[in-house]
Amino acid sequence: MTPTTRNSLAHGAIATISLAFVNVIGIYRALEPRLGAIEWEPWRPSTLLTALLLLDFLSYWGHRAAHRVSLLWAVHVVHHQSPHVDLATGLRSPALQIVLHAPWTALLAVSGIPFEPMLTVYLVHQLYKLAVHSEHPSCMDAASRWLVTPAFHRLHHGVGWDHVNFGAMLSIWDRAFGTFGDPTIEPVRYGTDAPLVHDVLRNNLDPLREWAAAQGSRQRAAKQLTPLANRLVAPRPEGQITQPIRPDGHSHQP
Repeated sequence: MTPTTRNSLAHGAIATISLAFVNVIGIYRALEPRLGAIEWEPWRPSTLLTALLLLDFLSYWGHRAAHRVSLLWAVHVVHHQSPHVDLATGLRSPALQIVLHAPWTALLAVSGIPFEPMLTVYLVHQLYKLAVHSEHPSCMDAASRWLVTPAFHRLHHGVGWDHVNFGAMLSIWDRAFGTFGDPTIEPVRYGTDAPLVHDVLRNNLDPLREWAAAQGSRQRAAKQLTPLANRLVAPRPEGQITQPIRPDGHSHQP
């Protein structure tokens, strides 16, 4: 087992505990009885399908926000640090993953879908997301028009391509909202511009320190304090953002 794989698996173990026990079992189970607006038959196909569509839709927007908002990116970047796209990378998640997932988990609870079917759908969704982390051709790739496939998702992990293909299971959200990237494009390399350090603590803390330092520099340059909310949701610097990619692989100029 390589040091990178061990590092990714360590991240995965921490995040799995956080997501499964705090996010799904804790937040959703606590909020659904209080916020649920609709009553559902728990195991009807329509209930399961609705749960899947809602989960995938909110996952798309949560993932997109994690790439656009500088503080959220400082958390999410842990998932992109590995120079490989494999099952270990699929498990690799930040220790503060709960920060990214809690808001849309609370929104999901408003649906009123009972905990047990939602947990089942959530587990299927997580397994699917894990399966599409691969650098190898797959029979799934032909379905990229509708589904997230390994080819579709590994483009998202390419250096300079992390602002396309945010979908988790369905690629229709990227097509509908202008973030679709051609899955036939093979990135030159994966990961981030920074070299990977095989230290779980530093992997999580260094991006947050860099974010805090950048906010401080920004404030000093402006010679004034901006409201805390503005600092928290500041967009990523322009140099870190690529233009959305059209299906023909060219940059889209607004």
